[in-house]
Amino acid sequence: MTNNEQTQRIPEFESRQEMAEWFDTHDFLDYPDEFSEVPVEEVRVSPVLSQTLTIRLSSSLFEELRHQAEKRGVEATTLAKMWVVERLQSG
Repeated sequence: MTNNEQTQRIPEFESRQEMAEWFDTHDFLDYPDEFSEVPVEEVRVSPVLSQTLTIRLSSSLFEELRHQAEKRGVEATTLAKMWVVERLQSG
């Protein structure tokens, strides 16, 4: 590893989308100084999800959702949930 690579920093991102696109072309293992170990007792566990929402999409919309999710390396349901959360948080 060169000195230049050792001093690289992960940039600040404007959105999750921008972060996802950046990590699609970069490996976080190339930035070891950007991360620290977290003791297991400090790791927060997400609350158990207790509600389900079923939506129906046309075949073409579903395929586009699946395609967009695949580009980001996630499942279609995960991407749909991310988008709903982002929209609700943006007001």
